Amino acid sequence: MGDATVINMDAWERDFRINVTSMVMMSKYVIPEMRKEGRGSIVNMSSVSGCKFNSDSIPFSLGDSLTYNLLIYFKNI
Repeated sequence: MGDATVINMDAWERDFRINVTSMVMMSKYVIPEMRKEGRGSIVNMSSVSGCKFNSDSIPFSLGDSLTYNLLIYFKNI
């Protein structure tokens, strides 16, 4: 997608929904059940672009970065 001046917003919104919103929504509904059971695991996947920014695909890199940071957040709640 290139830099911020050429981002296709439809693609941006699609990628964000797939890569970030879906993970947050799943966690929203699964975490209460895991708490009720007293155990459970959530496994989310990310790539190295979450740690090393790839300017060729801003939405993908930001999505991976958010995935990584949300994993840390969810681990600590």
